[in-house]
Amino acid sequence: MSRPALPISRDLLHRALFRARREMSSIGLGPSRRRRSGQSLEYREHREFVPGNDVRNIDWRASLRYKGPFDHLVRAYEAEEQYAMVVALDVRPEMWLPERMPVMQLGLWLVEALGELAVAAKLSANVLPLFGNTVRPTRPLRGSAVTTLFRSFLDDVWDGRPQDERGWTAPPQIGASDLIRHLPPAAVVVVITDGTFGDDQPGFANIIREAQRAHRHVALIILDGWPAERALLEQQSVRLLPFGTFTGRTELADPTNRELDAAEKALDSARQKLRAQEGGLAVSQWTIRRDMTRHSDLEAMFREQFEAFLRASQIFALAGR
Repeated sequence: MSRPALPISRDLLHRALFRARREMSSIGLGPSRRRRSGQSLEYREHREFVPGNDVRNIDWRASLRYKGPFDHLVRAYEAEEQYAMVVALDVRPEMWLPERMPVMQLGLWLVEALGELAVAAKLSANVLPLFGNTVRPTRPLRGSAVTTLFRSFLDDVWDGRPQDERGWTAPPQIGASDLIRHLPPAAVVVVITDGTFGDDQPGFANIIREAQRAHRHVALIILDGWPAERALLEQQSVRLLPFGTFTGRTELADPTNRELDAAEKALDSARQKLRAQEGGLAVSQWTIRRDMTRHSDLEAMFREQFEAFLRASQIFALAGR
């Protein structure tokens, strides 16, 4: 089975961007130029050294005093440069629920659409897995290289989807340090997740805090498939895994309404904590309703909500309007 195509044409995608820009406030991001780290005489901050940094910017004295996890620190300076876009997608097995219409499909379409618009807006861009150890290029790419990078990422995620019970192993830890070091200053960061990892992933809060530093704008997209998943659970015998305050059970049985209510409460609590992150986080929630039973329903939902997300998040806004 091949990866489902983006349910919106390139023409309609670009029109949605044009309409969204017209309605955005003048404080927007996108192709506007902002001060960011670069080559100038105005010092901004110290950052950990990563491959590709100019070794002449290593601060050897600060590196000797530094007691953190990195070997060297470099001086970061101010410069004028375009915003970059970084898209981080949750790649845990849970993202492939509910089985008939997984929230991961929405996530893949979002990544593809954002990559397409980044190229159209002439932004440099990168895409990263929110969990796991997959390493992508340290610097955002530009032009046709963005298209190639995003397609390769999408194909990897699609090919790695769980096919049987062996794919549902212990969830990988969030790659907080790896992801943070791939975030350039003066960037727009779009984080896409279903938010079901709960308190066992404290690194997520660190990612949000770090992403909001250095002139970055962060948009969080929460994909909620629970209503559709609950409709399926009510029709079959299942094992309910523990989550948050929900204890679950290991034996195969028909779930009771009380159990499903408890699971729903735990999920809502976890997602509420995500929304409560500091710093004016732009949050958008996409919910797959229980009456959505066909793939075409998912396609229609994407077409309807994507333009609303562009307007609300202002990630492609024009400055000076």
